[in-house]
Amino acid sequence: MKKITNSVRTIVAMILLIATVLTANAQNVGDRFKVGELYYKITNTSPKEVEAVSQKDNHPYWDQNEKPKGDLIIPATVEFKTENYSVTSISECVLVYCPVNNITVPKSVTNIKGKAFYSCLTLKKIEVEQGNTAYCSEDGILFSKDKTELLRFPPKKEKVTYNIPNSVIKIREYAFASVILESVTIPKSVKEIGKTPFWARNLKEINVEQGNTTYCSEDGVLFNKDKTKLIMYPKAKTAKNYTIPNGVVEICGSAFFIYSEYLNSITIPNSVTSIRNNSLRIKYLTSIISKIEDIANVQLEHDIFFGIDKKTCTLFVPKGTVNEYKKAEQWKKFENIKEIDTGIIYTKLTNPISVDGNNITVSQVNNKKVILYNLSGKVLYNLHATQEKVTLSVPQAGTYILQVDNGTRKIVVN
Repeated sequence: MKKITNSVRTIVAMILLIATVLTANAQNVGDRFKVGELYYKITNTSPKEVEAVSQKDNHPYWDQNEKPKGDLIIPATVEFKTENYSVTSISECVLVYCPVNNITVPKSVTNIKGKAFYSCLTLKKIEVEQGNTAYCSEDGILFSKDKTELLRFPPKKEKVTYNIPNSVIKIREYAFASVILESVTIPKSVKEIGKTPFWARNLKEINVEQGNTTYCSEDGVLFNKDKTKLIMYPKAKTAKNYTIPNGVVEICGSAFFIYSEYLNSITIPNSVTSIRNNSLRIKYLTSIISKIEDIANVQLEHDIFFGIDKKTCTLFVPKGTVNEYKKAEQWKKFENIKEIDTGIIYTKLTNPISVDGNNITVSQVNNKKVILYNLSGKVLYNLHATQEKVTLSVPQAGTYILQVDNGTRKIVVN
């Protein structure tokens, strides 16, 4: 009997030992491990697949001494607990603030998530291994295999201007974030642009090719086709004042970059009914001219004026609406809210001006921006002068507002 009991104990011990070994070698979806410079997470155990991920899921994504650096070649397969796994996916934020210069994507990868290389600010080139069926690269720029989607333009790619290929239909969110480009041209083929694609410090103009049926640009500013949505104002555009065109209904999220050191004054037309989150983050503004008469009916998302000094930036509003603005959420944070009849602040304009009948002639304007408004704020002329003198014909007698670069003057036509 004692011999049987000892045998049972031995069998039980062996079973427990085997179970312990099996548990130690168990591989589960979600397990994270490091191979080389990158971390990987199991996404599937049959077939065996992993995703290239950051060290941690949340900020800070990497400890300083763990960050990948230099040239990074992502392998097609990695080994974990004696098993080989295929690298089929690259996660969002995988290389956040990592000092990587060049990346090679293996042919095994079939899914590169939205912001995979978003904050890899040192990136110069993205290459894709031959044989990849989902992605390709051209001149170090990452595209879908058929080049209908542009995923990422490397931030440190040394290029001043770039014409997006005619094959591209979609520009992914943050595709041009932090690039050193000064000018980008969107072809007529593009139908979809993701969130904040052109968030870049050096960008001076965004152009849209004639014939695009979804988007357009005016003076380097990006709009939807019918100009009811202002999508992006380039950060490095050097104008001191900007008047949003009458007819714009929505100012899209993050439309104005917080570090735009040039822009001092912005005019919002009465047509605006929606201002999306963080859309007017213009750090150095000294004045906002709002022509919105019924402020209570304007839909505001959160932090639309984030970064603006509400003590030094004056908010000018239509006559008789000061009290409404002082009660309105977010607007009421401005300490200086003042009435203005036309929504135009008159500043010193030294250019010689003459009026002959319905013709207004302004001199000394070569290479300067000339804009003429009527008193309702409608833009009658908006041009970049190529000669010393321009003549503007108005439809009838009345009062008009002439702006030359940063100066404005009221003009009366009898």
